[in-house]
Amino acid sequence: MLKKLSLFVLYIIIAVVVFSCASDYQKGPFGGESDRIAPTVISSFPLNGSINQNRDLDVEIEFSEYLKFASTKKAITISPLTVAENSEIVWGEKDVDIKFRDLEDSTTVLVIVNTSLQDARGNGLADNYVLTFSTGDVIDSTSFSGSTGFAIEDNSFTGMVQNKTKVLVYRYKDVLDSGFVLSSPIYRVGVNKEFAFNLPHLKKDLYLPLVFQDDNNNDRLDINGGELYSFGSGIVDLRNNNNCKDLFVCGIADTLPPFIKDISAENVDLLKIEFSEPILTDAAIVDSVIMNQKNIFKYECRKSGDRKYLYVQVDSLEDNKEITLYTTFFKDEYGNEVNPKMRKRMVILENEVLKDTLHVVGKVTTRIAIDDTLMIPLSKISQTVALKLFPTEELKRSYSLNEKAKKVDFGYKIPMIDLGIEEGRYKFLVESEGDTLYYNNFFIEKPVGFGYISGTVISVSKLDEIVLLFDKVGKGNKIGSSKKLLLKGNESYKVDLRPGKYTVSAYLDRDRDGRYSAGNIKNYNEKMSDILFSEKAIILPDTIQVRKNWESSGYNIDFNK
Repeated sequence: MLKKLSLFVLYIIIAVVVFSCASDYQKGPFGGESDRIAPTVISSFPLNGSINQNRDLDVEIEFSEYLKFASTKKAITISPLTVAENSEIVWGEKDVDIKFRDLEDSTTVLVIVNTSLQDARGNGLADNYVLTFSTGDVIDSTSFSGSTGFAIEDNSFTGMVQNKTKVLVYRYKDVLDSGFVLSSPIYRVGVNKEFAFNLPHLKKDLYLPLVFQDDNNNDRLDINGGELYSFGSGIVDLRNNNNCKDLFVCGIADTLPPFIKDISAENVDLLKIEFSEPILTDAAIVDSVIMNQKNIFKYECRKSGDRKYLYVQVDSLEDNKEITLYTTFFKDEYGNEVNPKMRKRMVILENEVLKDTLHVVGKVTTRIAIDDTLMIPLSKISQTVALKLFPTEELKRSYSLNEKAKKVDFGYKIPMIDLGIEEGRYKFLVESEGDTLYYNNFFIEKPVGFGYISGTVISVSKLDEIVLLFDKVGKGNKIGSSKKLLLKGNESYKVDLRPGKYTVSAYLDRDRDGRYSAGNIKNYNEKMSDILFSEKAIILPDTIQVRKNWESSGYNIDFNK
């Protein structure tokens, strides 16, 4: 009996030890916090900064923790990239061996371990690790560093994805000789958690840097894939400078022409045109709409702020009839013009034509501040309806809103402050010819008010055109509403904003198109002369808290720094 009890106890001890070891590998000691410590490099061969190394060399880097094998793919970058072609990378559990063969004489080699490398618990390196050695008796001494993480897209501030952000550095001469697309970068590196990078020990030369968000993970910029990118200030001259630094604010370039993606019936006399992307809205787009060999086109309109859709008022539509739409030469926001062959689009509306009914579409807010504007969206263009409010406590009493309401293409805009109505609880009614289109509870709340941000924009010339962007930060740091302000150089500003937190950014609109350009590479297959480097942009480092009836002053933006 005693022997059996002893064996049982032994089994329990073994099981506890095995379970403890297995659990510790994932989470650390029982009762403790999960391991959040970043792995580090604890040794390397050769030592960092070594010179006169063999042309055939085995490099070893050892880490402080076991590695997650899935993270090792593309975790190491070897520069110059021409050297990487003669290397082989072999990963171990806690180390990596890199076998170099037939290196050139007097070559400085950078082995960069990126922050994408993780330990077994998913903790990434805190910063890029760079091991440098040379096959000659000197190591190249210049360096180039920078920071990014910011982008301006559709005139709104946005962030970037750290583990997808990459830096490519080209020899300027290569791009001049071969064009941007046909050239190969000579250096490549990722960014750390602060979106910063540093490339030490570069050859004295002229370089062209490119920062981009590699959404397709193919180590090259896909310009037609909508990837964020920036050329920064352009050429980096390390011939006489030992250190250069730059800020890269990214944007998107579009080189594809727009086209009509879809045509559908929104109502019995209304067509909805969907484009492949937002389009410029300065000029008329529709030339004619042909059905039964007759032009049924009346006029076109757009919903406020929606540049991807166009609505076309026509004579009565019929099911199962061929409709042919002809357009003018419209452009997208990046100046790309529709292909002439795509200006004609034919569709057959098969059981799509809706009944000729009027109704409120979408969601109407049930709460609004007394100093805000109410939008009532309708399904048909330029329709007249009755808009009424009934105090909840006095349903026999009503307020007509039509006198102060502004009629727009698809409904009404109602400035609440013009109504002279007090705060409180109401019933809201929308009627058309005696029919109720909408009826719901409605709350008019205290005024939200406005606060202010002010400062001065300083630039080289008073003729410079500056675009200021104020983006409201919502929950989870998501960008909400935005406001755009156009200024001349060396001009003061004061902008009224709703209370909340805002990011403030500005850019020097060099090509004066009212849109941030990260580098005009519409002809990026051509020579370097066709590349316009990124417009200079400034992002204020901290969010600004806007308070009601309060001015936050002194937020100056200096483009001369």
